[in-house]
Amino acid sequence: MIVIGLKGLIGSGKTTVARHLIENHGFVRGRFAGALKDSGNGTVQIDCTQGSRWTVTLTGNVVVSLINPKDGQVVDVVFIQDPTGNRTVGWNSNFRFPDNIVPSVYAGGGGIAVVVSAEYHAGVGAWIAAGWKVW
Repeated sequence: MIVIGLKGLIGSGKTTVARHLIENHGFVRGRFAGALKDSGNGTVQIDCTQGSRWTVTLTGNVVVSLINPKDGQVVDVVFIQDPTGNRTVGWNSNFRFPDNIVPSVYAGGGGIAVVVSAEYHAGVGAWIAAGWKVW
């Protein structure tokens, strides 16, 4: 699979180029990040066979679990606080963060709580991850 990203200002021709590739060359239009339903409380399971980039709106306190990964697969997840805010994010025991320091989560309502990028290593059965609190 080849992924092509088109970037530019409104009216710069991105849609025209994308439409040409889809209609004449068999390309498929996709999104940068698939949106999961609101998180609710408890475990949020993200199925890695369904994509590698996700956006999750936090509507409760959650523990993240990535399921069905392939060795070497990279997954990026953006967590956004709902308008209430103060939601927490925990991680399944197979996540490994630098120096065992879990990224902090921005608590403000409507803000980007945390962005996480992780690569799965089947040999050790773990996600090697990094995370950033944004705002």
